[in-house]
Amino acid sequence: MSEFLKVKEILTKIKELKRDFSFKSSLQITDQITKTTQYGKPYLILSMRDITGEIPNVKKWINESGKLEQLRDVYNIGSIFEIRGKFDKKYSSI
Repeated sequence: MSEFLKVKEILTKIKELKRDFSFKSSLQITDQITKTTQYGKPYLILSMRDITGEIPNVKKWINESGKLEQLRDVYNIGSIFEIRGKFDKKYSSI
């Protein structure tokens, strides 16, 4: 089961553990960028924060075609989400 962490705790675990781990958190979206994979599939890059800090480059993969606009509306700037995330050491990303 994932533990509930604040941004500062997530960033500390990334530096100290240097391995994959899962977590839960409540974060606000502060930025949203749309990118495309080398295979032409769109995805979102989000910046998310809480009172302790910010996590840039959170990737939201879009597995269904035609969902980009819908997900852009759902993950709009200012929205607050309780998320389940995983830090992937192989890609150094959340």
